[in-house]
Amino acid sequence: MKTEAGNKIKYFRLLKGYSQEKMAELLGISPKSYGNIERNITDVNLSRLQQIADTLEISLPRLLDFDEKNIIQGNNSTLNYPNHSPNSNIYTSDQILTQENAFLKEKNALLESQIQNLQEIVALLKTKNG
Repeated sequence: MKTEAGNKIKYFRLLKGYSQEKMAELLGISPKSYGNIERNITDVNLSRLQQIADTLEISLPRLLDFDEKNIIQGNNSTLNYPNHSPNSNIYTSDQILTQENAFLKEKNALLESQIQNLQEIVALLKTKNG
């Protein structure tokens, strides 16, 4: 878990649009401590992983099952992640878009479920007060 978790966390943090400083603030830890998590210096326990997943609004299994890559390639350019090695796997821009699409569909389904729950609560309150 230690060798992969930081890269996976970084991917989802970037997808969410958060800086390392923002993540550290939301998690209640120092930016240095958070940076050590992403750089795979700190071995992260399960409760901290759950806290990170909650902060990124993804499920813990999604965070742990995501097949991270060290290089993202698209439009003839590459983005090198820390710990880059020449033998790293490459994600094409289509694969990135597919991952982002899946992430957004999962988030959309969660939001639709929450909306439905709120609508049911409103309906119950209306019948109770009506």
